[in-house]
Amino acid sequence: MTLLSRCSLGSASLSKVEKGTGFAVFPPYHFPEERPYIAPYSEPILLEQVIAICHDKVLAKDRKNWPEDYYGLRIGTNDGFLSPGQDFFNAARQGHLSLIEATNTRSGLRMLLARRTDCYVNAEMSIRWGLLKLRRAGLYDPGLDQLRFGAVIDAEWGYIGYTNRNENAFPFKEDFIHKVNKIIRQMKSDGSINQIVEDYFEY
Repeated sequence: MTLLSRCSLGSASLSKVEKGTGFAVFPPYHFPEERPYIAPYSEPILLEQVIAICHDKVLAKDRKNWPEDYYGLRIGTNDGFLSPGQDFFNAARQGHLSLIEATNTRSGLRMLLARRTDCYVNAEMSIRWGLLKLRRAGLYDPGLDQLRFGAVIDAEWGYIGYTNRNENAFPFKEDFIHKVNKIIRQMKSDGSINQIVEDYFEY
């Protein structure tokens, strides 16, 4: 089994790390109490944000405070996506704003573009990737469909998380972590990580 196959996403990967049959997982957030089987974490790699994207006219008014500044609006998000926060869902139940749930990112963005919603909430990277695919399909034109980002709702750093179980199986662990952390620090310092992200989303 290669290192690459051990470093992957999903609950199955977390289970392997918990059992000590997997070396590492990427990109878990820093939850040491909830996941005591992960230690150490790498240097933080990339800040992932949950954000609202709205029609430009909606954001003509300053809307930095979430969710209070979004009262009275129709807000889309994915079914089961909890990151908008408990205050947001309470506000929806109390009728301060309208919650419209989508089955996935594509349908959520399509509802936004069709003006069935005023804003859509998801992870920034998911939104950018979804808009890129819609643009390639001819379903989104940034010049006509004027959208921009509003409130940042939540933010978490992504890491490489290493197992602390069955450590005899990974005699290279300490050296590997040292070398990877050095590379991460260098790439953050010279802007390489941000450049990779921007290159990925280039149209």
